[in-house]
Amino acid sequence: MWRMRAAKTVGWLREADPETWAVIRGGEGEDWDDTAFMDRALLVSEEGDAQHWLLDPADVSEDGEWAAYIWASWYPALGDRHASFAELVAEERTGFEDQAALEIRMARPGSAGELVAEGRAQALRGEVRKAMATFEQAAVKGSGAGAYLGTILGAFLDISVAHHWIRNRVLGDPHVIEVIGMEQIRAEAAPLYLRCAAEEWTGAPGGYVSALGDILPRLPDGVDGVVGAGGVSAGSAAAEGDDTAAWVARAAAFVPPALPESRTFQQALDLARALADRGAIDQSWAVIEAALPHWHSDSPHRIAPVVLLTDPAFREVITPARARRVVTTPRGEFRE
Repeated sequence: MWRMRAAKTVGWLREADPETWAVIRGGEGEDWDDTAFMDRALLVSEEGDAQHWLLDPADVSEDGEWAAYIWASWYPALGDRHASFAELVAEERTGFEDQAALEIRMARPGSAGELVAEGRAQALRGEVRKAMATFEQAAVKGSGAGAYLGTILGAFLDISVAHHWIRNRVLGDPHVIEVIGMEQIRAEAAPLYLRCAAEEWTGAPGGYVSALGDILPRLPDGVDGVVGAGGVSAGSAAAEGDDTAAWVARAAAFVPPALPESRTFQQALDLARALADRGAIDQSWAVIEAALPHWHSDSPHRIAPVVLLTDPAFREVITPARARRVVTTPRGEFRE
C-alpha cells in the first residue's frame, strides 16, 4: 500500500469508489457473504498495488476497533481478518520488512534453492501470499521447483486458471519436469491439468490433451469410450476427428499414480472417500479438515495434498473456499 486516505476522504466503499465496489461485490464465498460486506465496508486506502484496505463496521471489538481486511485483484478472495486497523498495519509492515530482507538475499548468487526452502516453509505454515511471492522469485532465478510449487499452490487458490499455468510453466518446461520427476508430474500436475482443462473444452479437446504428450498411455487401435481421470470421456470426441479421438481416449485411460501419504492422513482420505460416496459431503470435509494439520511429506517438492483436487471422489467436497482452507491451514511440522 502506497498511500492512505486522509480523514476527510475516508468513506464507504460504495460511495468513495463506486467502480471498484461494483466489481468486487457479490462473491460466492462459502463461509463469507462478500456482497453484504462490500456494501457496508469502509474504504481507508487511497493508492496501492491493486489492493484496497477495508474496515468492517459490523465486526467491532470491545474497545471499539473495527476488523480490517485487504482485498486485492491478484488474490481470489478477501485476505485474512485482522482485529483492528493497527493490527493490519503491523502485519503489513512485517511483511514488507521480510520482503526487503528476501530481496537482499536474492542478490546473492545461488540463492534460488534457499528461496524454494523458504517458500515451502511459508506454504506449510499457511502463509499463502508470502509463499506465492517467494516461489515466483525462485522461478525468476531459474528454479524449476519454484515454478512448480508456485503453480500447485496457485491451483488451490483459483483452480479455474490452473491449467494455463500447468501447461506453460510445467508441461512446457523440460527443466521443471526434470527437477520434479515424471512420477510426481503424473501424480499431481497431469490429473490436475486434465480436470481443469476438461471444464474448458468447448469443441476441440485434442488441443488441450496433446500438451500432455507421452505422459498419457498409448492405447491399442479401436479403444475408446472409457471414462478416466478428470471425468474425461473418449466417446464424445469421435466427431472431432481421429486425432482428437485418439488423444482423448489416451486421456480417458490415464490413471495417475498415488503418491505416498502418512498413515494418519491416508486413513482420513479413505474414510472421507467412503463418506463422499454415500453423499455425506459435509461429514467428508470434516474428516479431511481435521486431518489437514497432520499432512506432511518428506519430499521437498510437495506442499499440499493435491489428491484433494484431482480425485473425482472429492469433486463436490472440495469447494473453492475449502481448497483455500487446505493451503491456509498450518501443516506437518508447522501445525499449531
